[in-house]
Amino acid sequence: MLGILPRRLPVLALGAAVALLAAARGGADTVAPLPYPLVYVRAPYFGASAQNSVWPDTVRPLVPDPGAVLVVLSASGTREVLFPLAGYRSLIDTPAGRPLSVGSVADPNVSFDGRWVLFTWYHDLTQRNGQRDGLSTAGADLYKLDLVNRQLVRLTTQRHTPNSGNGASFDPASSQSNFPRVGVFNTGGT
Repeated sequence: MLGILPRRLPVLALGAAVALLAAARGGADTVAPLPYPLVYVRAPYFGASAQNSVWPDTVRPLVPDPGAVLVVLSASGTREVLFPLAGYRSLIDTPAGRPLSVGSVADPNVSFDGRWVLFTWYHDLTQRNGQRDGLSTAGADLYKLDLVNRQLVRLTTQRHTPNSGNGASFDPASSQSNFPRVGVFNTGGT
């Protein structure tokens, strides 16, 4: 199956992790060298005896744990964090006084030419709307990162655009309005 892929394909996304694990020899921590870089999300794991880790899925797609980062594993075996980095702070809505680890990366998708990776960034998962499994008040947005020159492009913003034709009030200052007390979630880009 891999023989039909273009020979210049420099990056393969998260789905290649299965192939990576199948190619591993000698133990769980041994990784066979790959002829291309692998882009993946490194998410927090609290251990078997601690609270369960929460990763985006079909049941709770909007409440991942904070701290997941976008990483590239090079063909030589070195790892590099691609996002979040302090240099991108001006393009994200994570508050300036907060560490970047309060946000989280999800949904990586690498372009067919291997040049760009599209992903979701949850701006601040520690500020929630107060309900059980509450949603972030900061929301999430889509970004793309050029894997060659590391240029970051923000694709969406936290703009709330409700259906105002139904007669409902969306005044954020009124506690009786239908204005949601959560951020806008632009997720799952492909």
